[in-house]
Amino acid sequence: MAIGENIKKIRKEKGLTQKELGKLCGMSEAQIRHYELNYKKPKIETIKRIAVGLNVNLYELMNDLKETKDIAFAEAEPWVLYYSNIFNTYKEKSDLFYTWYRRKKQEVSYELDKLKSVKFNFNIPFHDYGQDIGYVYKHDFDEHINYLQGLINDLDYLFETLEGMYEEQENFLENGTILDTVDKKRKELLKLVHTPFIDEREQEESYFNSLSDEEVEKEFNKLVDKLKLENNKLLKELNKLENK
Repeated sequence: MAIGENIKKIRKEKGLTQKELGKLCGMSEAQIRHYELNYKKPKIETIKRIAVGLNVNLYELMNDLKETKDIAFAEAEPWVLYYSNIFNTYKEKSDLFYTWYRRKKQEVSYELDKLKSVKFNFNIPFHDYGQDIGYVYKHDFDEHINYLQGLINDLDYLFETLEGMYEEQENFLENGTILDTVDKKRKELLKLVHTPFIDEREQEESYFNSLSDEEVEKEFNKLVDKLKLENNKLLKELNKLENK
């Protein structure tokens, strides 16, 4: 289920109108309507606000977003991008990074355009169109279109975030975002409760509050390690571009 449909489903279960949910989230009724109709995919911060407004776990809204594992770091906070070296990779290889971003976006956009151009009767077997893959229904077709659009949005969000970090580099490095104490790391971990980077078994705030200093460091490093793996994948792709 696309995230917009999920928001609508949970909102109705809670007995809320779009206007009421908008007030709870600090948004307009029109914004909620656009998200529910999947006209626009909300960024991670917006999703967090909607989850708070609906009083649900963030996971309940993020069915399709969790599947974008190859660019999962697009949903990271800037400090995580810094600690995982993704920001440094962007700084050191900005031209290659832009080429990678543009090519990835073109690849996904090409697949998206191909899907959108397909016209067929969703009620007859797909093998009648030369592809013996059984039946396909409009809901499944639209779901995949939404997924591909989500990938494009995530790529844009990642690039915009890194560009913003570069432009605000002096402030970014001086305003406490770069964490150097256990207390700061504990606070940032608490901010990330209910995000895809934290295991489901660790969803309670009390879990982080109960951790010793050593355990906080361990959890923080575990989170950063996940993003470092993504950075290594990115570096491999950039190196291929560089050697062409």
